[in-house]
Amino acid sequence: MRFKVICIIGGALLTIVLCPCKGGFSQEHSLVTQEIVQKFAQKADEKAAREAAEKAVRYINENMVAEGKAVSLIGVKKQDGLYKFKIKTKRGDFDYYVTKQGKLLFLRGFDLDAPPPFPRPKQVKASPPPEKRDIPEGKLFVMTYCPFGIQAQKMFLPVYALLKDKARMGICFVDYVMHGEKEIREKLRQYCLQKEEKEKYYQYLNCFVESKDSDACLIKAGIDRGKLETCISETDKQYHISSARIHGSTDVFPNLARRPGLIKSMG
Repeated sequence: MRFKVICIIGGALLTIVLCPCKGGFSQEHSLVTQEIVQKFAQKADEKAAREAAEKAVRYINENMVAEGKAVSLIGVKKQDGLYKFKIKTKRGDFDYYVTKQGKLLFLRGFDLDAPPPFPRPKQVKASPPPEKRDIPEGKLFVMTYCPFGIQAQKMFLPVYALLKDKARMGICFVDYVMHGEKEIREKLRQYCLQKEEKEKYYQYLNCFVESKDSDACLIKAGIDRGKLETCISETDKQYHISSARIHGSTDVFPNLARRPGLIKSMG
C-alpha cells in the first residue's frame, strides 16, 4: 500500500513538473525540472560511491588486515573518474581509490602533474663477483624475539646441524631492538652462549625457538649460569649496550657502529 502511495505521489509530481502549460514549457518549469533531475542523479551517484567504497573496505578487512585490526570507512568522493575514499586505521587515516563499478581497488594514487613523492632511484653498481673460499660462510642476522627471525632460526638449525663441519655458520644480531628490554637481555645472553659454550648454544637455541622460555632452556642445555652472567655483565659494561639504548617504538643502539670490536664479534 505504501509503495502504491509513493508511486501515485511521484507520478503526480512528475505530471505537474512535466505537463506543459498552455503555450509550451516556461523557462521556470525547465529550471525546476533540471534541478530535480540533477538532485536525483546526485543522490544516485552518492549511493553508488558509498556502495563501491563499502565493498572495498569489506575486501580490505577480509583479506588485507589481521583479525582485530579492522578498518572503517570515513568518507568517499568522486575524483578523476574514480571514487576516492578515506579509511580509519589504528595507524591513522589513509586514502584509497576504487573504480566506479567497485571492481578494482588501488592502494595509492600518483598525481602525474605533480613532482614525484620520492627521488628517482640511482643506478646501482653491479656487485662484484663473490669471493671464492675454501670454506663457505653462512650467517643469519636476527632479533631474538622477532617472529620472522625465530622462523628463520628454525630453518637455519637443521642446516647448521648438517653443515657445521663443512662451513662457518653462526647466528648474528642486528644493532637495534623492537621488542623491549627482554630482547636486549636475550641478545646478550645468546651472544655470550656462542662465545663461551658454542655447542650448548645450539642446544639452547633449539629449545628457545619453540618455547621462548630462556630459564627452562638454560637448564635443559646444562648451561653454567655463573659463567654466563659474568660474560653478560662484562659485555654490557665494555660496550655500554643497555645505556646506549634509545627508548621508542623502534629502539636502536646508536653507538654500536662506533664499536667495531662488538660488531666483528657478533658477526
